[in-house]
Amino acid sequence: MGLIERYGAGFIRIREALIDYPNISFSFEEQNGGTLTSYLKTAQKSTQENVAENVTENVTEDVTEDRVERMLKLIDENNKITTARLAKILGVSRMTIARDIDSLKQKNIIQRIGSPKGGHWKVI
Repeated sequence: MGLIERYGAGFIRIREALIDYPNISFSFEEQNGGTLTSYLKTAQKSTQENVAENVTENVTEDVTEDRVERMLKLIDENNKITTARLAKILGVSRMTIARDIDSLKQKNIIQRIGSPKGGHWKVI
């Protein structure tokens, strides 16, 4: 009938697609002449756990303060700047930027106005 391009190709595509979702695991096994496919979504780590894993011990307070000052300047210049763009410009991970933003929000230095995608930053 020509309905299958090649055996196993779908499993390869599924595995490749799931690379972007590290909290979802995929497995399959043959059972009774068929295939059993299983997906398991594991709980995501809390922000604190992720931050603890991503913070290096050799980061000094001066580096952090300098990065935060540069980040605030960038936000001031473009209040719609994304965290991905901030991370790229500052040469750090998005997780580092997320940690810095959380800290600035808690200290009431910045505020997010509007939705995560369509909103903007306000330096208080």
